[in-house]
Amino acid sequence: MTDTTATPTAATAVVEPTAPTAPKQPVAAPAATEPQKPAPAKQEPAKLPEPVKAVSLLDEPAKPAEPPKPEAAKEPAKDSMDGAPEKYEPFQLAEGVTLSPELGDTFGELAKAANLPQAQAQEALSKMAAALEKQNQEQVATWVNKAAEETRAADGDQFDANRAKANRAIKLYGSPELETFLKTPLGMLMVNTKPVWAMLTKLGADVSDDSVVTGSPRSAPTELGAKGFYNATK
Repeated sequence: MTDTTATPTAATAVVEPTAPTAPKQPVAAPAATEPQKPAPAKQEPAKLPEPVKAVSLLDEPAKPAEPPKPEAAKEPAKDSMDGAPEKYEPFQLAEGVTLSPELGDTFGELAKAANLPQAQAQEALSKMAAALEKQNQEQVATWVNKAAEETRAADGDQFDANRAKANRAIKLYGSPELETFLKTPLGMLMVNTKPVWAMLTKLGADVSDDSVVTGSPRSAPTELGAKGFYNATK
């Protein structure tokens, strides 16, 4: 009889399924830092151009002027932290510069509205007056130099000879007061104009260098007299 009893076999091991491994997250690259911008360079205040200088045709070309020396630093005003006073003291202006009462009152109102103390209001007015005076002088100098340029161009190659004649006429017929006046902007403008320049050169051409008497008193040659002066101005 056949034994039908089954022979026990080794149990099959049951393998538990493992959970799938999550993919690694990519490591974020470090944020790029923007390069630090350099601080802007300090802007120096623009220097004002040199003022235009009036030139008289009677003068020789001037030598170049020496550069101005730097000004010493000014101490801050004592009342720089104070406000505007009840009433401003009379403002001081440079010699030869005047301020009308209306303009002075208007400036005082503006300074008070800005709460400027006396010292700061004085400084602001001085700068404004100096700028206006410089503008006026440059405008007159522009007229003087333009007249000189036109007269010089009209003379052409005869300019140097005509300048000697004009100076001769002034030494002969002029006076110290006239010479002083001709050095002012108005006097320069008058000399540089074509009609006056032509009159002076004609007067100077009618006399020789030997007729010119320097010093005081000055007298015209007797042969020219009033009639010669009249004819020269025609």
